[in-house]
Amino acid sequence: RMWTAILPGPGFFLQSFDDFRSRQNLSKEQLRFAVLVQHFASQDTMDFRRPPEKRMHDDVFEGILTSSVNAQLVTDAHRAEWAIEGDGFVVPKAQNDEERKQLIVDFGASLVTALEEFLLAFCKRRQLSEKGSDYLIQAVTTQMSQCGLANLDRCSRV
Repeated sequence: RMWTAILPGPGFFLQSFDDFRSRQNLSKEQLRFAVLVQHFASQDTMDFRRPPEKRMHDDVFEGILTSSVNAQLVTDAHRAEWAIEGDGFVVPKAQNDEERKQLIVDFGASLVTALEEFLLAFCKRRQLSEKGSDYLIQAVTTQMSQCGLANLDRCSRV
């Protein structure tokens, strides 16, 4: 039984969903995908809580309102379209390379600010501590970065 070998305990994220617990509405492929996504996201999230010498990745975190946004997200954000609470974020067309560079910098700053405001408001509503808020922002932005997309790609090929 694959899911009992991978799942760490009763508080595990997937176990809160009826479809997962009943295993009746999920195909084997869907179940495997869900378990793998949870596993890889968990591994990434736990990695930045380890001492630097024990980490599997060299994630760096920065931000505008916090210092908890994954730098890889900031670097790559201009390559995608984003929406936060209904507001769209897309890099506008530029007339030349110099203008494009500035548009990318401005885009990154506005996206990161909006994302941090959204996540900080969530943390405040949930009464998370400052450290808890940092961990949440690190986890969310890591999964929004190429790392998180790579997890989806890896899971879909299995």
